[in-house]
Amino acid sequence: MFSFENKKKNSLLHTQKTTQKKGTAEHKAKNPFLSDNESTENPFLANPNNNSNPVQMLRNPFAKKKKGSIEQQTLKARPTKGEDADSANDVYKMKDKKGGLMGFGKRQEKIGDVASPTSEFLNIPAVAHDDGPNILKKNPALLTRAVLSSQLDQALGLDVLAKESIVNAKVKGSNKTQTMGLSGLVAGKALKRGGKRDVGNGKGIQDVDLQRNVDYKNPETQKGMSNLQLLDAITGQQDRHGGNIFVDDTTGKVKGIDNDMAFGKSRKKIFDGQWGENALKGQFSKDKDGALKYHQKQIDEMSGESVLAMTEEQLLNILEQQHVEGEALTDNEKETTLERFRAVKARTKHLKDKGKLVKNWGDDTFEKSMSDKGKYEKQMNEGGGEMEEHHNYTGKHQTLYDTGFQDNEPQTTKKKGFFKSLFKSYPK
Repeated sequence: MFSFENKKKNSLLHTQKTTQKKGTAEHKAKNPFLSDNESTENPFLANPNNNSNPVQMLRNPFAKKKKGSIEQQTLKARPTKGEDADSANDVYKMKDKKGGLMGFGKRQEKIGDVASPTSEFLNIPAVAHDDGPNILKKNPALLTRAVLSSQLDQALGLDVLAKESIVNAKVKGSNKTQTMGLSGLVAGKALKRGGKRDVGNGKGIQDVDLQRNVDYKNPETQKGMSNLQLLDAITGQQDRHGGNIFVDDTTGKVKGIDNDMAFGKSRKKIFDGQWGENALKGQFSKDKDGALKYHQKQIDEMSGESVLAMTEEQLLNILEQQHVEGEALTDNEKETTLERFRAVKARTKHLKDKGKLVKNWGDDTFEKSMSDKGKYEKQMNEGGGEMEEHHNYTGKHQTLYDTGFQDNEPQTTKKKGFFKSLFKSYPK
């Protein structure tokens, strides 16, 4: 069984903290994230003349913010569900000083706040009360978790997450500026939305999830779903349900939103998802020695090369960035992330050695996605259809559409209809 304490002395976390002074030649040579455009040691600086080198596919997620960028502005935050939003899980419309919509935000959750469902699911320490809500006794670093997920996405060049940023904002009704997380706008619509249908069996009209008709055979969509699955496995994303996956019908591009339920320390939740649509369920298993094994069957060739090119030191450099005062991942959370990363790299290398990384997505890869079912118990979804948990996002969501309640109503892209659909996509 994995034990952080037993491995700590020999772990990268320990060796990383032993010391090169900043600015020294040794430090500059070994730190691939230094923003020195002259350095040939920085694999996170894209080289347009060397696209064949997988290391050059990596990007620098720590590029200096341009003057006038969104991070340097004070935005206006407006609750999407009434005027009295007070939970860290509530979603806000984030507008610039001219009233332009910049994205959607969440406020910072701190010590002493009521623990949100996200914090509770990540096992953030809280004081339990029999006659009231649990109160946080540790900062859950939710804003940081979202930003780290976005930066890892950018570093690997996968481009499957909404851009997450830390911004200053004033909530409507208050003149006080506060730190908030901003999730940038994404194109397309969510794979599911809330609605009402007659569920039969004498139960009448009920609230259900309506599954959207998406062309999952689209090569761009297949690749995007695979890349999102790959990234979620590394970050330990626990909230990747259909409401948090957007697909653009025009381009087929895939984007994941609401990315703060990530980088948890619990290995148990990797295997025993508490939700029916837990993103990690079916993705990992344990070998006879207790080490993690990753099971994704189809990984894009260029994406796989990016994962193989990234070192553990480079990943740690991302994880150790502090974006909000008082927010940081714990050593246990970083070590568990490294463990997932090792398992993902091992699986990717295995597929590469077998010549099975996907060069081209098409009908063959789609059919494989639909036949690639996991070994987990069958589940009943709202439509009464029977399904097995898939090891891949494409097969899973195509099956949910085929067996569930289908959203066959036309969805307008006008402002009102778009917002209504989008707001229902964010978790309550």
